[in-house]
Amino acid sequence: MNKWSRITLSALIIFQWTASPVEVSAQETTRQTRQVKFREFSEIGNEELQALSSDETPKNFIANNQIIARDGDIRGTAEGEFQLLTKTGGLLWKEPYSYSVDGPAPKYLVSVSGIVCKVRADAGTVTFYSQHGGHLGQHVVVPDFSRTLSGQWSSEGRYFAVTSLDAQERGHYQLLLFDEDGKQLWRHQLQTKFAHEITFSPLSQWVLIGYNDLVLRKFGASVFSTRDGALISDFHSVDPNNTIFSEDGEMVLVINSQDHLLSLYETASSKKLFESKLSRPIQNVKVFSKNNLIYFLAGEKTMAPSPQNPAYQRPQLTELELTVLDLNGTILGAIELPSSFETSPNALKIHPLSSARKIILAVGDKFFACDLDY
Repeated sequence: MNKWSRITLSALIIFQWTASPVEVSAQETTRQTRQVKFREFSEIGNEELQALSSDETPKNFIANNQIIARDGDIRGTAEGEFQLLTKTGGLLWKEPYSYSVDGPAPKYLVSVSGIVCKVRADAGTVTFYSQHGGHLGQHVVVPDFSRTLSGQWSSEGRYFAVTSLDAQERGHYQLLLFDEDGKQLWRHQLQTKFAHEITFSPLSQWVLIGYNDLVLRKFGASVFSTRDGALISDFHSVDPNNTIFSEDGEMVLVINSQDHLLSLYETASSKKLFESKLSRPIQNVKVFSKNNLIYFLAGEKTMAPSPQNPAYQRPQLTELELTVLDLNGTILGAIELPSSFETSPNALKIHPLSSARKIILAVGDKFFACDLDY
């Protein structure tokens, strides 16, 4: 998420956790078990990045969804066409559709294996198609127009989760899980929890629902087993958009941006492993539970003139720092990033291809990598 100029960090600033500006409330010991050392950051190109992604599941399908015609009258209709293409642009199948101009357009969500789920909030239905357009099944999730109907595939395409109004109880909500053949596996009632975030764990053993409890007026996140729909964990008063699984899904990291709190839980038991109060707002986090490491970016948010239009003020991150914790909350090392890395809040991110020994920072359309020793 950051915009990096071509820079090499020649001076590495490594802090013992007792000297770091980050405070850890859960750990009152000054003993450091080990120290992480940062090597130099250097810019890497797209070829190097693609080499790192060679073990990733390749994207073999392209979804092309376009509006063909649209009435000017709000009570009129719009017409569109969905196309599923191969990665080289070959047409596998297509489907025309129409919808009311004042209503939501159908969404065609494609899994990595090419299975398509069409979500029609205006009809309350989900329809599954094979990669060649064969009809696998259709389900009426809610028997009416529902803007709350949404869905998400798991990363490997085994499951499709759907949240919507509860078809059986007015004013309540529900979670449904389907397999890749379009078969409904289970349904869970969410009561008054309006779900607006669906996240699968990396290995798809869990599905996390971020919600807003409309009665208690509190945000939270619930974790369910994909196997049988059992409620595994429920995290109250947390930001559902800042709830992150570890790479094996066995831990959940919860970020409270307002209070600068970082909390780590065991997914299956909801046991809190630690809670850290940080001196700077957290911008991005990556958890490597197998390596007993957590990396996070922190920085202050200020207003600064836009480079394109100095008269316009835009949000800017300053005082950037990359910090390493272990799973007990002990800080193992940190590095202050130079002011040239300061950018807008949505432009700096730890890249998904980062590993425990190589952190990749994405800044705009550029990438910078740093090897670590520990």
